[in-house]
Amino acid sequence: MLDQETTAARLMELFILFSKTHWGPPRVGDLTPGESSMLMHLHRMQAGRCHGVPSAHGARVKEISRMLRVAPPSVTQQVNTLETRGYLIREMDPRDRRAVRVLLTDKGEQAVRDTVAAFQGKIDNLITYLGEEKSEQLIGLLQE
Repeated sequence: MLDQETTAARLMELFILFSKTHWGPPRVGDLTPGESSMLMHLHRMQAGRCHGVPSAHGARVKEISRMLRVAPPSVTQQVNTLETRGYLIREMDPRDRRAVRVLLTDKGEQAVRDTVAAFQGKIDNLITYLGEEKSEQLIGLLQE
């Protein structure tokens, strides 16, 4: 049986290799993976899959910041870029006229669909490589 130091070293090496495989949102069109991630999270927030309550009125920058675990100024900068490129719009919050909410445009929704399709392709390739049984084992290990 392997000792704990050897096991830890092997795990660290594998996690480093895994991080280099870029398993986050894939690069789609002119979007960076971080921009794709923001659009996907905003889509989930609008659909109510993040907080359980759908918000057709989008999300505030502060809410997006919390969801992404990124500082609000970084989110604002990314929102500015995505708005300029037509992926997002800002609207006044109907419940609080001082607040601004961020919503996906049709172009933003299409980008989310394209990102999900590309990511699904990566997952399908992984399942093909591992096989069904090992894929199920991986799921079980990651859920523990």
